[in-house]
Amino acid sequence: MRDLKQKIKRQIELLAYVICAKDKVTTEDLAYKFNCDALTIKRDMQELRSDGIEIHSISGKGLEIQNTIPTDKIKDLLNNYITSAVIENSYKKSTSLMVNKTKEFSLVIFSLIQQAIEKTNKVDILYKKPDDKSEKYHQIEPMMIFESDNNWRVLAREEDKIKQFLLERIKDISVKELKFRKIPRIELKRIFETSFKSWLGNEKYNIKLEVTEAWAERLRTKQLMEFQKISKDPNGIIVFECTVNSLDEMASWIAGRGKGIKVVHPQELKELVINIAEKTLMNYNTGV
Repeated sequence: MRDLKQKIKRQIELLAYVICAKDKVTTEDLAYKFNCDALTIKRDMQELRSDGIEIHSISGKGLEIQNTIPTDKIKDLLNNYITSAVIENSYKKSTSLMVNKTKEFSLVIFSLIQQAIEKTNKVDILYKKPDDKSEKYHQIEPMMIFESDNNWRVLAREEDKIKQFLLERIKDISVKELKFRKIPRIELKRIFETSFKSWLGNEKYNIKLEVTEAWAERLRTKQLMEFQKISKDPNGIIVFECTVNSLDEMASWIAGRGKGIKVVHPQELKELVINIAEKTLMNYNTGV
């Protein structure tokens, strides 16, 4: 099984390398890059062709892909790569949304970032912020690829700050020879402990909610946070408690749940929920 995963990983990285290559790429180049013999690369190409990807070695030009890879095939490839290299679950919805936006370049993004993570190489990315039309280059130290809120993201360090970048918003990417120091796995784990959805920050807010029995049952069967507590107070009221790093994300979630969840603490969270609810009601104010 391990050998099969390694082969799948190599074949997709091979494909990504050819897609993004600006200069001539030969079978020997790839054999050197992947530390294998040329015959292994030729077998990989043959298997890719049998899967509908017309990758050939052209005399004087090197390796080329001579057909447009169908969107469904890109999704399959990316899911296979994620399964073999990044994480056990395939997260098909996030993958589908990314492929719809970035097409075959999604293979390049995933492959190059994952290789940089494994080899601790710094990466230059041209990135477009969600709330900004402009594009800007960032040099990042990628730590891990993860999925949150229907988006694939990379957790990275930039100028001593831990940030996250949406993979679908990377417009260009280049792996550098510069090396960086890995963050220990235990520190990475701590970064995510108080992340409710996608926000990764240093703030910590202790949340206390009153919930109905029906909501308590749902929260017991669907773990929202790694560390959460559901209990009954002396008056028999069911209480949900956890620690998060973003009140805005928690407020949006509570407002979207409707009846049955009430904020006890902190007051700032209660005010955020009320504000969201009032703005929502304004959508239905007809002036009558």
